Amino acid sequence: MSTFSHITDKQLRRSLASLADLNQAAVAISLLQSEVDWNRMYKTAELRKFRCYETTAIVAFSRPFATGRSGVSLSLKALGVNLTEPQKALKKKVQTLRDKIVAHTDDDWMHYRISLHEFAGFHQPLPHYQADEGIRLSEAELREFDGMVNEILEGIRRLMFDMSRECPERVEVYVRPGVK
Repeated sequence: MSTFSHITDKQLRRSLASLADLNQAAVAISLLQSEVDWNRMYKTAELRKFRCYETTAIVAFSRPFATGRSGVSLSLKALGVNLTEPQKALKKKVQTLRDKIVAHTDDDWMHYRISLHEFAGFHQPLPHYQADEGIRLSEAELREFDGMVNEILEGIRRLMFDMSRECPERVEVYVRPGVK
C-alpha cells in the first residue's frame, strides 16, 4: 500500500494546480516588500499600484483554498504543513479580505466618502470621491505572509518529489484546459 494512498487524485491535482497560484502570490508579495518604503508617503497612483500587488497576492493565495468545481480545496494536512497560530490567523484574515473586499464588495467593509464642494460659477455642488487606497496588510503581516506562502509551496514541492519516487504514474501528467 502506498504512503500516499490517503491523497486522492483530485487532491493531488488541486495541490499541483495550486503551485501556479501560490507562486503568483509569492511574486506579488515580493514586489510589495521590495517597492514599499513603509516610512514614506505615496501619491494615489503609487498606492493603487501597491494595492494591485496586494490584491493579486490575496486572490492568488486564496484561490487554492476555495472549493472549486471539483469539490476539493488545497489540504495543508495532506501536504504535511502545520501552520502556527499567527499563520492561521493571517490566513483567515487574508481569506476574509478576499471574500469581503477584494473579490467581492461587502458594504460593511467599504471605506470611502463623498463630499460636496461648492465652486464659484457652478450652480450646484460638485461631488468628490475619496477611498482608502492604502495597503491592508502591515509590513510585519507581509513578512509572515511571505513565509507562510513559501512554507506551503515547499509542502507541495516535497509532496511532488516524494510521490515521484514512490508512485511516479500519479505525478507525471499533462493537463490542458477542456481536455479530460
